[in-house]
Amino acid sequence: MLYPYNLTWAEADPATHPFDAAGVEGVVRAFHSAMPKDRFEDKVAWCDELTEALATRYGPWASGWRWARDEGDLGGGPVSAWCCPRDSMKSPDQALRSAASALCEWRAWLERLAARFDEHPLPATDPVARHRVWRRAAIELIAMVVDQTGAGDAWYAHCQQVLSWYLARWDVPDKTARKAVGKAIGGRFESWVGPPEDVVTEVVERLRLA
Repeated sequence: MLYPYNLTWAEADPATHPFDAAGVEGVVRAFHSAMPKDRFEDKVAWCDELTEALATRYGPWASGWRWARDEGDLGGGPVSAWCCPRDSMKSPDQALRSAASALCEWRAWLERLAARFDEHPLPATDPVARHRVWRRAAIELIAMVVDQTGAGDAWYAHCQQVLSWYLARWDVPDKTARKAVGKAIGGRFESWVGPPEDVVTEVVERLRLA
């Protein structure tokens, strides 16, 4: 089963994965039409199989379509168009429309992140300039994630991922980026509350880029 928690930037980068938002609902409806009529009753399996189908069609990034805010389907994510099988699958039509909207919302979020990453090119040399750019970018990205997730349950996991993606975008090895950001955050962010400014500053300053 594919989960969005472990997506690398190479897998999530919209620049390398073409996408036509206009055709998404048709793709989702075609998936449902090809399923056995009683398959919808096993809602978790239906969601899992839709995830596999979307990832096959569009790329692994599509696994994030059900990464809902708060305590939703996967939980702690940035998607508001989908909640969970209980609330988003009261009928096949509702499920199909919500799934299509959720995939488009997730894609739009990735595109916003990519644009912001590109606005802050990380210098390859000069540690002082490198940290200055990192500091500015990280503060903006944390604020973006807080706003997109509503700082709900476990929002900080996606925040850690986004900061790691930014570093990976600018050629920091993926494993190195994840480890460094994870150590910098180190339990300083909490569920259900946005981080105070001093905590954000502390987290950013804890990661000194070589």
